[in-house]
Amino acid sequence: MGQDEQRYQGDSRGKVAAEGPPVVNPIAIKGWPFYDLKSIVTWLGSDLKDFFVTHGAQADLYTAYDLSRKQDPGTTFDIALRHSRGDVLVDPLALPSPQLERDWQLTEASLFLPLAFNTRLEAATLVCPLPLVRPSQVYLRLFASLFGGYTLNLVYCTPENFKRYQTKLKSQEILKEAFYDFVEPDGKEIALPTKRHLPLLNLGSFKIPAELSEKISAKTTSECQVLPLYLHEKQVTVAIAGDRPRSEQISRITTELGGRITARFVQVLLDQLEVAIKGNAVMEVAPLTKRLAQAAEGYAKSESQEINRINTVQVQERIFSEDATVIDLVNTMLTHADKTVSTDIHLIPFRNSVRVCFRTDTLLHDFPDPIPKAIYQAICNRIKLMSTIDIQPASIAQHGRFSVEIGAKMIEVRVCSQSTIHGDHVSLRLAEANAAQKTIRELGFEQHEIDILQRSIDSDHGLTLVCGPTGSGKSTTLYATLFGIDRVKYSVMSGEDPVEREIPMVIQTEVSPPLTFDQFIAAALRRDPDYIMVGETRTEETAVELIRAAETGHVVYTTLHTNTAASAPHRLINLGIQPYMVADTLSSVIAQRLVPRLCPNCSFPASPPTAEDLEVNGISHSWFGTRFNFRDAHGCTQCNHTSFRGRILLAESFVVTPSLRQLITNKSPSWDILEEQIAQGGKSIYQKAVEACARGLIPFKLAIQFRTDEAIQKAPVTSRLVNEK
Repeated sequence: MGQDEQRYQGDSRGKVAAEGPPVVNPIAIKGWPFYDLKSIVTWLGSDLKDFFVTHGAQADLYTAYDLSRKQDPGTTFDIALRHSRGDVLVDPLALPSPQLERDWQLTEASLFLPLAFNTRLEAATLVCPLPLVRPSQVYLRLFASLFGGYTLNLVYCTPENFKRYQTKLKSQEILKEAFYDFVEPDGKEIALPTKRHLPLLNLGSFKIPAELSEKISAKTTSECQVLPLYLHEKQVTVAIAGDRPRSEQISRITTELGGRITARFVQVLLDQLEVAIKGNAVMEVAPLTKRLAQAAEGYAKSESQEINRINTVQVQERIFSEDATVIDLVNTMLTHADKTVSTDIHLIPFRNSVRVCFRTDTLLHDFPDPIPKAIYQAICNRIKLMSTIDIQPASIAQHGRFSVEIGAKMIEVRVCSQSTIHGDHVSLRLAEANAAQKTIRELGFEQHEIDILQRSIDSDHGLTLVCGPTGSGKSTTLYATLFGIDRVKYSVMSGEDPVEREIPMVIQTEVSPPLTFDQFIAAALRRDPDYIMVGETRTEETAVELIRAAETGHVVYTTLHTNTAASAPHRLINLGIQPYMVADTLSSVIAQRLVPRLCPNCSFPASPPTAEDLEVNGISHSWFGTRFNFRDAHGCTQCNHTSFRGRILLAESFVVTPSLRQLITNKSPSWDILEEQIAQGGKSIYQKAVEACARGLIPFKLAIQFRTDEAIQKAPVTSRLVNEK
């Protein structure tokens, strides 16, 4: 221990730990008692150490030093990394947050943040933004006093990633804005932590960045049990399960990297490594598609290719097999969709290329590897055979479906094929068949909407509309509503195109030509139903039958393609229903949207909207509430660099009161209906989007996409009613 450390008797503010006069350490005053700077002096010189001490502990000190010397930012960081031969560089944002049993108490040592803690192995790994900086004896004793028996390793990251990771830990309340005063423990009584040969990390649901998949092939990853984690300049960080890399792992990786990039290793648990390798290796299909393109005319097209189950392990192995076929490529697409929790797959042909994309959290992302146009028709034929669609070209749209078991999940797939000028556009809609049916509350509705839906269930007649664009979750809401009915006491019937989910004790009919929705309703009325659910209402004939069913003592549910609840009555009127009939039979209306949620891993604090933004977009400041947390995101591997992960539900609703009946009968404009909706205690989707923005769930630029003329026109009314509550 150095002389300065030996003289240090308290915390960084010079407090006394033992009796006697305080000994003030000049380095301690600058916040450096927790860090060992000997390697800085050895490799980079005492001038840099003096610069550190002068400026205090900051994540971007190397960058500040470069700027003071008029060097390119990052120069000193790279030099330090090159000299720190054992130091490993990672991206902490791509890894899961540490699971700590209590608050992190070493917050004063702000350059060391917790990254991974394994209570079973008693191993801890911290992350630091300054290579060559080490924990001092003071820090080691403090750590040992809190985590006795734990090993301690250090990994490093870039200053930019460190700052974002620090923000992430604060948002998750792992780091608290508090300082703990420590008395330096007696070194004789506490054993200092030892180091593992390799730092131990936690992978979680790690995804290999695209630039890394080009450096180390999936075949090497699978056969050698290695996983590339991070690439910086000429250094790649590789995860292994052993405490030391095996010779074949080193030689294989060195061969693939070609000697231009060096590999440094970290350790992960074997089960995590195997899951991560299987989850990531299935992506690389370029070698397979290349072989298939060379033999594009030799594909079999018989129905014997039917498949009922996809083994994800075999998919990974088959990709590299010399006898792999289009079947394996389609299985890979389905496995990728399951892994990314995608709801749709689109295969879109162009003149000389093919786009295969997946819809995840309402946004599209491309398949990791391109698909040659030469094998596109074989892929389409394979999907058509699975879904019992005629493989012969057809000018009209063709529909089919199939079920496939992926891992432990049964996936129902609906297929639609439509001919285009460059080939068939094939879309697949995926839904988990065995997923537990959610209740209305579990879908994420607020209490106002829950009360309105429950009121419709408890009614003995009336029409309830669920509105929204395609993909907004309308069918899911109707299924949850039917699930909430006492189906033992009451007869429940549904007509759907197609039936997406089977509900126990609901009489479900698939409405497809020659059967139409209006014919289904007319036939259902002769079978003594209590509740009728109609998949969608798009024609006057269907609307007329709906009104007749609601008038004759039945509770009727259907969907409409409108953007707001207030415009739903006008939609029925435009379909040809008389306004007074709409007013008499309509019971309640709900409109909803599914909105992508900011990725919690890469989101960061954002500036609040300006007063001009609020005025232009008709936003009342009261919508933000008393506490707000505006955020945005920059994209990361965990969200496929889209900045979004997961979805939130936004909904608005109203019940038809006498005053609303009068407005509908008079064909009053939708903003008058919205005003009555607000008066009932409801909110517009626009207001809820702004509130979600203020809570840090969606960015402001996304929230204002839900503004409507009526919402902006009635913003002062909304503000007044909110303030009166």
